[in-house]
Amino acid sequence: MFLLAQNTQSPANPKVAEQSESEALVKTGQALFQQNCAFCHGKDAGGGETGPDLTGSALVASDVHGNNISEVVRH
Repeated sequence: MFLLAQNTQSPANPKVAEQSESEALVKTGQALFQQNCAFCHGKDAGGGETGPDLTGSALVASDVHGNNISEVVRH
């Protein structure tokens, strides 16, 4: 008897794999933020002793795939 790998996307719910990928990206981003940014911007990005609140930032709100914030972080 052979077992076939099941596709995680089904015709009834084509976003199943996309959700899993998004969840993984969120977890990765959270870990990176905690490691590299939280010490200034606070653990929930609400501002810290030396870094501003990112939750109300227009730059962050308009960011798509890190296109805006990456330039700020680099420079």
